Amino acid sequence: MLSREGRALFCLGMQQPKTCLKQLVRKMFHTDYDDQVERTLNMCRKCSQSLCAQFDTPHFEHRMDMSILRVLKVILKSKHPTRAYRFFLDLAQQAHRSHDHQTANVLCVALANDTLASIKKPRRAEETLRHMKTEYGYPSYDKHVHFFHKVRTPYVIPSVFAFSKYVKRKQFVDRTDDVGFALHLLDIYKYLKLDEKDILPLYNLEHDFSRFTV
Repeated sequence: MLSREGRALFCLGMQQPKTCLKQLVRKMFHTDYDDQVERTLNMCRKCSQSLCAQFDTPHFEHRMDMSILRVLKVILKSKHPTRAYRFFLDLAQQAHRSHDHQTANVLCVALANDTLASIKKPRRAEETLRHMKTEYGYPSYDKHVHFFHKVRTPYVIPSVFAFSKYVKRKQFVDRTDDVGFALHLLDIYKYLKLDEKDILPLYNLEHDFSRFTV
């Protein structure tokens, strides 16, 4: 709830032009922390788009697995693990809302890892992660793959992590039709703009993820 001074300032802003009002509201409720999440979210989205075009490249699945380990490493080696955990949880939720399912899913899997059991987490963490896992159909990811059969816009970015696990499972049980179905769904995303500079160290086998230490 706003303080008396806050309400007075807000009411004063209501008398200003719309552009001034928008700036005022942003300053009142938008913090440096929000800016940090937003900047990272934009970087992650560009990275996710570029990853879609690299799905069939060598060691792709290994890169996906390494991304989970790197997120865990950042949190566990942070001077403030609880703060780092909260940052990645907020990032996962924002990525999910903005339809960057690659970022959302990787962070969801990492944040639910038992290695982080001793870290004090926000109350919403367990329910949020459980909801996301259910939506994605973890660990088989059938739900996520079949969801993209209905998607008709490149704005919605698939979790190539999920597709990678789905394809591996189907190959193991010799379900070639299912494998072909999943690969066909990803074809359109291969035509998105690919810039190697957009791939975050999170996914590069030869680099570390230390630049995102919280």
